[in-house]
Amino acid sequence: MTNHKTFLLGVVAGVFSLTASAQVKFSAKIANKPTDTIYVKSRGFSQMIVADKKGDFNATFKVTDGMFKLEVDEQYADLYLTNTTDLQVSLDYKDFDNTISFKGKGAKENTFLAAEMLKQADQTAFEPMMKAENLEILTAEVAKYKETIFAALPKDLDAGFVTKYKSDVENGMKGMIDYLSAGFELKKLNGTASPTFKYENHKGGVTSLEDLKGKFVYVDVWATWCGPCLKQFPYNKD
Repeated sequence: MTNHKTFLLGVVAGVFSLTASAQVKFSAKIANKPTDTIYVKSRGFSQMIVADKKGDFNATFKVTDGMFKLEVDEQYADLYLTNTTDLQVSLDYKDFDNTISFKGKGAKENTFLAAEMLKQADQTAFEPMMKAENLEILTAEVAKYKETIFAALPKDLDAGFVTKYKSDVENGMKGMIDYLSAGFELKKLNGTASPTFKYENHKGGVTSLEDLKGKFVYVDVWATWCGPCLKQFPYNKD
């Protein structure tokens, strides 16, 4: 009994040791790289990787299985990583999307993601959704898009990846429907009178909509956290 107990404890300890030590193994060779620091990121996670003396990037780190972004200066690629991933990435920064390639464990999933990013870059697949005139047509076009995307999934991809990818597509399409369907409501306002408003102007006085009667009015809606909004300011000046 003692020998059996010792054996079982040894097996459990061995499994625990393998689980505890499991980490992503990541390496990247980047031609024409603009920086010696790259990042692997997801919501609540950021792994900085600094180039070695040869100019290559190598790191091991723990993750929660899922989708990540490989950020290289102003360019990025989608990644799927687990703690069993052993991934080698190569690319030319000057032609980032067309040259990125993967080898090692996890290569199939990440090659698929790279190919999908190229497909979506031309926006052609989204045109039927963007042109939909009502919610019924939009919902039908979204269903067609999802069916096409899911049918293109290779049969030999990791099951965990497929589940996560389908979930992300479903969430993305739900956001698409919410965004575009809001436009249907806005179209109903075309040709209707604007509600009146007042605001404090840059001189410290008050301006109302009535004060602008007979003039062309440009309304710019922005937020302090919106980077593109802030960059647009200089171009809004007379």
